[in-house]
Amino acid sequence: MDKDTVRIYTITGITDKFPKDQVRLFGWFPFFEEAEKAVLDNSCGMDEGSFFKWIVIEECESGIYGFNNYSTWYKWDGEKYNKSEKPLEYKRMINFSIG
Repeated sequence: MDKDTVRIYTITGITDKFPKDQVRLFGWFPFFEEAEKAVLDNSCGMDEGSFFKWIVIEECESGIYGFNNYSTWYKWDGEKYNKSEKPLEYKRMINFSIG
């Protein structure tokens, strides 16, 4: 990846309720720190009444079929999102936001 590659940080919610594994792209930021602050603050109520159990921030490159180099996961505990390991059921999946 060269220095001119454009990167964004997407915020995507994933539910474990019916329909299972439904995803919603909430938005994106130009810097990881801004995206993480939005998640940790649960900006605009991204949990949607505890509907979205997981949030993933993905670093996305510009282009068609862009590849996500890094992802950071968060799990809803009923009050807030906490940093978490990637759930085992999604171990082989990438590109939740733009994919």
